[in-house]
Amino acid sequence: MEFEWFRSAGVAIHSDRGGSLLCDPWMNDGALLGSWFHWPPLAGDESDRLLSHAWDAVYITHLHGDHYDRPFMSKLAKAHPNTKVVIASFAHPWLRNSLENIGFSGRILETQPSSMTEVAPGISMTAIAADHCNPRLCGANVPCVSPLAWSRAIDSLGVIEVDGVRVLNANDATTVVHSMPLYASLPPIDIMLTAYAGASPYPQAFTNLSDEERTAAARTKADAFLGRVANVSRIVKPRMLFPFAGQHMLGGSLTALNEFRGMYPLLESARLLREKQDASVFTLQPFSRVDPTAGLLSDDSYREPTQEVRADYLEAISSVQFPYQKRSIERVAESDHVARLFSAAEGLAWRYRELGWSMQKSLVVGSELGSVTLNVDGSDTEVREGVLPRFEYTSVSTDPRLLDSIIRRKPGYSGFTDAHMNVADGGNHLQWFREGAYDPQLTSLLFFL
Repeated sequence: MEFEWFRSAGVAIHSDRGGSLLCDPWMNDGALLGSWFHWPPLAGDESDRLLSHAWDAVYITHLHGDHYDRPFMSKLAKAHPNTKVVIASFAHPWLRNSLENIGFSGRILETQPSSMTEVAPGISMTAIAADHCNPRLCGANVPCVSPLAWSRAIDSLGVIEVDGVRVLNANDATTVVHSMPLYASLPPIDIMLTAYAGASPYPQAFTNLSDEERTAAARTKADAFLGRVANVSRIVKPRMLFPFAGQHMLGGSLTALNEFRGMYPLLESARLLREKQDASVFTLQPFSRVDPTAGLLSDDSYREPTQEVRADYLEAISSVQFPYQKRSIERVAESDHVARLFSAAEGLAWRYRELGWSMQKSLVVGSELGSVTLNVDGSDTEVREGVLPRFEYTSVSTDPRLLDSIIRRKPGYSGFTDAHMNVADGGNHLQWFREGAYDPQLTSLLFFL
């Protein structure tokens, strides 16, 4: 059994029988609406190198662009007509539909949590939908079966058996709080693959924080994330821990935010994880191929690029334009824009009433072309044009061209696209201002805008 790591969550598993499973290949810069760039930087031949291999199967954990690289997967579908794709059985068909549209129709395996499926010679696995839900809403832990279909998970984790070794690809699901009962129910795990840093816009995109406050909050955030990873490791009890997903750079007009993102470099994360839990921690160089169980890995297999390389890279990607920035702002009519935004906010008010929440908060959403305010107070909701909060409030603003794409939907449309608040949030395209304590219920409403 051998591992091969490329970048981020992109990793391959090879069996002694010649089987191969590729996980989450992200090969194109500009994920999450154009802002995410690889670190270490791509040399330029990585996509061709991966496409040259006839993979037996590809496991896509979820539909975010740094895990599901649609342009790369489209090329792979054409280059290798026998390659299968493995996904979890999600509540929504968004990922399956997209994979079918790019050429994988008839070769998608939706696995079930209760059984292992052979996906390649010597490799069997199951993918399990992670529980993003509030258990008070869904009433179940393994997996999430919320009666409110729109609140179900979009992430997954994979349990993989290869040559007698059991691997858990936990990727971004590692720190999903409501997945903890799921981890406790897993079979014994030998190697756990995990993210070690998150995509949250806090604190770097919060305009109410000074640079000093953002610096302090970034360190607190990085420590908390590694603490949650260590907690999952203590529950799962793997023999080995492989932190592989987290490093990226923000480019374009967001490049300056990199200083405050709240994530440690990979080697520092690995060092801290060794102190926080009992599993042996290892790292790899991009495109290195090793047997992690052979005992030959050093603690510092990964080599961090120099500060000079980092500075030059940030300078190079700072001039990139995001796709929505290339569109003419004159196409967004101010009156229509605010009217659509008002209608979208009324939809959030409906969600709030449906859930029966009782918080007393205000949410302001807008752009330079105008804003709307949602005031909620128990069963009472109010949508007003302008910035008119009645209570402690959270404000979210972004480019009007992006916001227009997010709120503009065809009649009857239901689905997930790149032009979605969830993607804009993870890509750090939103500017935040918060008065009072963080309220996850309030901000979760944004994802249904």
